[in-house]
This record gives sequence, C-alpha cells and structure tokens, in this order.
Amino acid sequence: MTPEQHAFDPYLKWLGIRTSDQPPDHYRLLGLESFEADADVISNAADARMLHIKTFQSGKYSQYSQRLLNEIAAAKLCLLNPEKKAAYDQTLRAQLEANNGRKRRFGWGSKKGSESLSLPPSPPKDGASLPAPSREQFKVFATIAIFAAISVAVVAALTSRPHTSEVARPSGAARPDLPAALRPRPMSHDSPTRSTPDEPQNPVAVQAPEEQSPEAGNAAAGVTSGVDASPGGTSSEPVEPPSAVLPETMQPKVEAAAEPPSPPSPPPPAPEPDPETNPVESMPEKMEPPAAQASTPSGEPADGSAPAEAKPPVPSEAEQAAARQEIRASHENDFVGAKTPETMLVLADSLLQEAEQTEDNPVRRYMLARMSLELAVGAGQIRRASEVADRLAVWYEIDPMEVKADLLSGLADARRNEPSMSVAQLETIESGLELIREAVNQDKYEAADRMHKPVLATARKTKNADIVQHVVALGKEIGRLKSEFEKFRAARETLAGNPKDPAANLAMGRRLCFEKDQWEQGLVHLSHGSNSALADLAKRDLAAPTSSEEQRALGDGWWEQAEKETGRTKIAMQLRAAHWYRQDFAGVNRESTRKRLAEVAQSAPPEDAWKEAVKQPGNIALASNGAQVDRGGEGLIDGLIPPAANAQGGVRQNWPCRWTVVFDQVYAIREIRLLLPEGRNTYENYGLEISVDGKKFFPLVDRTKGLWSGWQQFRFLARPVKAIRLTGTFSSAGRQFHALELEAYYVPPES
Repeated sequence: MTPEQHAFDPYLKWLGIRTSDQPPDHYRLLGLESFEADADVISNAADARMLHIKTFQSGKYSQYSQRLLNEIAAAKLCLLNPEKKAAYDQTLRAQLEANNGRKRRFGWGSKKGSESLSLPPSPPKDGASLPAPSREQFKVFATIAIFAAISVAVVAALTSRPHTSEVARPSGAARPDLPAALRPRPMSHDSPTRSTPDEPQNPVAVQAPEEQSPEAGNAAAGVTSGVDASPGGTSSEPVEPPSAVLPETMQPKVEAAAEPPSPPSPPPPAPEPDPETNPVESMPEKMEPPAAQASTPSGEPADGSAPAEAKPPVPSEAEQAAARQEIRASHENDFVGAKTPETMLVLADSLLQEAEQTEDNPVRRYMLARMSLELAVGAGQIRRASEVADRLAVWYEIDPMEVKADLLSGLADARRNEPSMSVAQLETIESGLELIREAVNQDKYEAADRMHKPVLATARKTKNADIVQHVVALGKEIGRLKSEFEKFRAARETLAGNPKDPAANLAMGRRLCFEKDQWEQGLVHLSHGSNSALADLAKRDLAAPTSSEEQRALGDGWWEQAEKETGRTKIAMQLRAAHWYRQDFAGVNRESTRKRLAEVAQSAPPEDAWKEAVKQPGNIALASNGAQVDRGGEGLIDGLIPPAANAQGGVRQNWPCRWTVVFDQVYAIREIRLLLPEGRNTYENYGLEISVDGKKFFPLVDRTKGLWSGWQQFRFLARPVKAIRLTGTFSSAGRQFHALELEAYYVPPES
C-alpha cells in the first residue's frame, strides 16, 4: 500500500466522519440522529450511503469501499430489526452514559480525551443490585489486574533509562502514522475487517516512552478486546459482553488505566497530486477534474492492491439443491402457510435472520438467503429482494445484479401463463423496470440487457400497446446509455495519457454533467472539449457570474442548448438553466423566466415521485381516506354506489364539465374504476387524466367518442399519483353528464 493510501481516511473523505467519531456507531455511520426510530428514514439513509460508496468501487481506494459497504449493510440490518435495534439502543445508551460519567469524573472536556475510553453499560437505574460475580469472573478480574501491574512495571522501567533498544511497535490504535480508518479494529461477523499485514497482532497496545503524553506519565496500559481473527492473531474477551447483536466495533471496552492515554497524533497530510494527472496545469484547484482510474474487467483495482477480503464461492448446483430440500423440510409448516404477500415476507425475514446466524455452514447460509430473496420477489417486494441480494454479495464472491437478473427471469417464467393484464403480470414488469433502473445507475448494462428480455416478453403478453411501446423504448435507451458509457470508458483511458484531448474531455464532461449530475467536475472537462458551444457555456459557468445580466444570459444559453438535445440530457441542461435563473433575483419575475421555471418544475424524474408513493391496500379514492373533490363532487368518492336507474348520489353537471380528485399524499395506483349510469339507450363520453403533483396532468384514457355506460375499468403499470381528473364531454340523457362513483387501487380486488 502506498504512503498516500496509508494517509487516506475513507470515513472522513467519503462520509465526513472525523477521527474523534471513529469508529462510528450505526446511526453516525448512516448520517442519522441518534436512536432514529422511523424505519423508512433508516432504510433510505442506508440506501443513499451505499449508493454513494459504490461510486468509489473502481477508484484508487476501492479496497475500502467494500469494507464500508459491509458496515453499512450490517448497520441497516441491525436497525431495521426491532429486537436487534432495541438491544443495540440499550447498550449504546449505556455506553454513552458511562462515557459521559467518566468524563465528568476526570474533568475531560474534549472529544479527543474521551474517544479512547469505552466503558461497560451502567448499572440499572432502578437501583436493582447486580448479581455477585462468579468464580470465572474473579479469575478474569485477577488476570486483568496482573496484566495491568506488569504493564506498569514495563512502562516504569522504560521511562527510567535512556531509550537505547528498539521497543515493540504499538498497534494501529496508537500509531500516529496511520489514520483511524486504517487502524486494526475488532472482528465482527456483521462487519468483517482485517488488520494490515505490517501491523503486530498484539491485543495490548504498549505505548513507547517517546509517544506518551506528559499527562499520561506512568499510567497503566489499557486492556482492550481482541483485534484480529485471522490465523496467527490473538484476542482477549471483555469481562461482560454487552450484547450479541452488536458488532465488536461497538462493544464497550474494559479500561484498566486510571488516566486516559494521550490522543493519537493527527495523520500526516496527503501527498500533493501529481501535476501530470491534471488536464490543465494552470487550473485552480476547484477546476481540476478527478484523475482517471483504471480497473480490470472483473472490477478489481488495476493498481495491484488486494481486494478487501476473500469470500467463499457460490455453492454448486448440487449443494444448493440439497440445502434447499433440507431447509424446506425443516420449515415445512412455514412454507405451507406462506401463501399471501404478508406471510411470504414474514418467512423471508425469518430465513434471512437464520442466515445471519449461520456462519459455520456457507452452503446453508447461501440457500437461506437465496430463498429469502425468492420469497421477497414473490411477494412483489423488489426493494427487499435487492437488499438480500446485496447482502449475498457481502458474504460470497458474487455480482448482486446477476443474482437479480436470474431471479427476474425465473419470475417471468413462473408467471408466463398469467392472463393478460393480471396484477401478477404487471408486478413482474414493474419489478423488472425497477431492477433495470438500478442496474443502469450502477453502469451494469450487461445485466440491464439480461433483465430487459424477460420484461419485454412479459410486456408483449399483456397485449397492451402502451406497455409494449414503453418497454421497447427502454431497451433502446439501455443501448444508448451503454454506447455512451463505452465512450466514457475510452475517454477515461485517453485522458490518463493525454489530459488535454478535446474529444475525450467532451465525452467525460457530458457523462459527468448530464448523466451523473457532477457539474463541478464535468464543467472542467466540457470547457476543454471539442464542442465549442458547450465549451463556451462551461467556461462562463465556471466563472460563477455575479451580475444579473450575466446570470440571466448564462441561463438563456443553457436553455437554448437544451432545445438541441433530447431525453435526460435535455432535462439536465434545463435544470442547469433554472439554477442560474434562480440566482438572478432581479429577473426571476420575467414572464419568460417564470414560464421556463414552471416547465422545469414539471420535469422531476419519476424516481423522485416513487420515493414518496404509498402502496396502500383498498380503495384509495375515498373521502374517509383523506381524498377531496372540487366543484361539489363529494358524491364521487363517498364509497356509495347508488342504483343507476335513479342516479342517486354521484355527481352531475352540464357538459362539458370537470372534477378533480386530490389525494392527501402521493399513492401508487395500478387501477382506476369509474361507474357511469347504465340503462336503455344511455351512454356518456368522458376522459381521465392523472397527475404526480396535482398540477400537471397526463392523459390516461380518451373516451370522448363511443357509447360508454356501466363500470369502466382501467389497469396499467403502477404509477405515483397525487390527483385524478374526470372530464365529462357528453351524455345521451340530456344536458347533464352523470358519474356515480370513482375508485382507485394499488392492489385491485378480484372481480
């Protein structure tokens, strides 16, 4: 490992966690408030952290990214399990209280003074007496006391004479030349790490005299928990393990010292970057693009550094089949009862928890997790399945996207005989679309191609032209993005040898700005690209104009350039134009500016709306559910279906007329039903529209021609919906258009 890599602190550089907070607890690691209770907040924070860390998997410090992904996954699984979270919170509170009490006792005022001290949980606050220590505990206390006495004698002897002989190098916890991120940490099944080969495997860090602070004096050395589980390593167990659900990095440590050891010296500054890697030598620091990083086809760093740790291979098919049969036999009643999505998810959670605890049988552990994943997919919970696949990648040498592609193909095969437009068929397509988006976001285009094939085959079986057209268009987009990515990879290799190459800078800049939203770095490349118009805009953007005229002109420039583009690139340029329009406070009220900002406001990608969408069973379009209707249309959502002959209830107005049903939040909706009067020679004409934000509406169905009466049923791929608009255009019964009831479902009832 190079000196620069030794000086690199991934916790600080990637997550903003400073040395004083390392190792971080689960909440600090995920960027959450301590003891956060909302499961959605925890899940979203962990997903965001993992997505962020995955961007460093092919970089120079890629060996640290896998370790952080392991820790984030372990934190997420712990905090999303109510029992584990309760035990974890209890121990964490006790540890924090103990640390605070210790600081008050010794008068420590700084964080650094307390970061090396971690005490066991405090006694119960209700005053209950603790049980008397056992004989084994007395032995442990005696051992610690003897060990501390020997340490005092050794330190006293070393400080009483000149330092002429070489003293054993302290472990990483006391080495000033290593940042905290590289120091040895206790091993844990939730967060596996290993100390570096050049560090001694010594459970007790003996501090050399020249490295001791004056305040520490001849204080006894602290006894910590074990530091390594690799062959040849040794460990010492704490006296009272606080909880089995905590990784060892969070377990309290037993300190024998009367005074805290001096804090470690700050890590040395990272070496200055090599000017030869910069695209323009005279650029200021903020205009320097990231150095191009090479990687092997397998994803391993090309700089020769070793992967984070060895993982077992995926079991053979014969081993998997045997393990599957054994698990089904041992959980026979559970599998028989797992018929609904709810019971399937309960069993999926149970199998995953069992997999977490099955460390000594890699074949069974793999199949437990794999079957948990299959149940999650079968229950329509693709996000849950993706999390399990990511967990498999932590335990085994496996690409999680390939696992997801296999499961999607199996799911499509299992549902190939479903009737057209069935809920199960739509769920298969929706799950596939979500997985394809995930693969594209990770630049896994081969996996995205594999996933697209079963999705397209299922879409064609729906016999719905809109769905087929949508999936076909997605396949073309995957091809385009794959081609752009190949250009980006070629550009990265070119820039590594020639940072000023115009064509390579253009490809790199377009990728970073318009696809990855990394404008600060991408603009630098665009400014030296072969497209003169984009280069000019990038230079003006990098200059950060402050006058209203320049800001407005720059916004206009990006908008005009966007008119020449399509798809994601066009939206990205329009959003950049909007950024500069908003800086121009004097001109933001111009009519043209207001119109453009309003247009951009409607361009939010669907993924943002899906983050808010609620998947709720039952009829969502009910006043009792919080829905509201304008123009006196309450009868449309009262849940009462009056007899069509009398047309009691419902709504009526002279046509053309319109009603808008607005929900209290964004819901995922897969079917809308509308009841019209039904009778001899009675029919209506109408149209339905839906909106993600309640402002901009998109046509769902146009039935302004034809003879329509009775129940109208429309099923489609699930969409995030905030409002539904009904427009009546004609009624054969006279001047008034009639509608009796409107219903909306995510899971439609069988009819």
